[in-house]
Amino acid sequence: METLAQYLDRLMRQKRLTPKELSRRSGLTDNYIIRLRTGQQDNPTVATLKKLATGLGVNAHDLFTAASSVEPATDSCIDPALLLDLVRKLISDPGGFEAFQQLLKLSAHQREILIDKAHQRRAE
Repeated sequence: METLAQYLDRLMRQKRLTPKELSRRSGLTDNYIIRLRTGQQDNPTVATLKKLATGLGVNAHDLFTAASSVEPATDSCIDPALLLDLVRKLISDPGGFEAFQQLLKLSAHQREILIDKAHQRRAE
């Protein structure tokens, strides 16, 4: 997994951004960006990461992940195909929106049980 410094360096090279240009886009000083990029500064605030994400034109979540040095979970319990199918049904069924609202009111444990049952039905 990349460190924040490695991630920032790679993105800046890919996007051909100088520290001065990223500074202009993000509102951070170019010296601070250089320190982040070289790993001399390693504990940016949430506000700093948001500014960097804006300046780089990337999802802030990716910067948070790089800054945390924690590998994101890859064993998601939600099947993307199932999620897309549910969204399609939500859009096409007049009562779908109401059902979706009720789903959101369930506790995390109740939603997990419901998702497991949906997986079982798809497997049948």
